[in-house]
Amino acid sequence: MTNLRLQNSLKEVQLANLSNQLNPHFLFNTLNNIKFMVRKDPLKSEKMITDLSDILRYSLESNKHEKVQIGDELEIVKRYIDIIKVQMEDRLDFNMAIPENLDANLIPPMILQMLIENSIKHGVDSLRHGGKVQLNAEDLLDRIRFTVINDIPNIGSVSLTSTG
Repeated sequence: MTNLRLQNSLKEVQLANLSNQLNPHFLFNTLNNIKFMVRKDPLKSEKMITDLSDILRYSLESNKHEKVQIGDELEIVKRYIDIIKVQMEDRLDFNMAIPENLDANLIPPMILQMLIENSIKHGVDSLRHGGKVQLNAEDLLDRIRFTVINDIPNIGSVSLTSTG
């Protein structure tokens, strides 16, 4: 009985971590889009289910590790973008420029997915005609610099500076 309670507690913690890592609106929107896509385009809905399943699995598995390989993280970003492009239709133009030699380097899990999700949610999604999101990486020998560039609504001048 104690073992069963421990297993249930572990599952609850995993689900809590998952909900903290993935935006619940993304999950609900994806499920609703799949529901409507099933009859209209069964192959596309099947791909969306596979992509969502892979993202959820990755989120749960990567939570067990402090770091993941950049290549693995980028695969999840691609799957996330595939789902978002179905939801946004032709309103999202996404590009990545990541040197392949960086794929084996380690980063915190879900960090790139979160950056891309926020750039879409707080930028492109608010634009009537959509916009662009660009993910870049450069090898600076002792570190890797990721840059996310996205179109944003015209809300006046905003300047953010970070050192570290």
